[in-house]
Amino acid sequence: MIWRWENMEIEMPIVVDTDSVMKAQIKEQLKNYPTAQTYYEAARYYQEQGINYKTALNFLNRAIELEGDTYYFHRIKPLVEAALMD
Repeated sequence: MIWRWENMEIEMPIVVDTDSVMKAQIKEQLKNYPTAQTYYEAARYYQEQGINYKTALNFLNRAIELEGDTYYFHRIKPLVEAALMD
């Protein structure tokens, strides 16, 4: 963040450890409220961040097992599988 006022400028970096926050929320949601959507969202986060592909695939398989033919579960799964092959 940069604040400017007349001839003065103050720069204040803002840092948030989003990854730790998200992983804690994923862990909590899967522990307390595990739905197909929860598994999908966790897998999608991992896929978007380029991390934990094996876990993401397990989460997607669980989501599909619970709610079957939801198209976006199947849309993300090949992306995760392809990343596992690299």
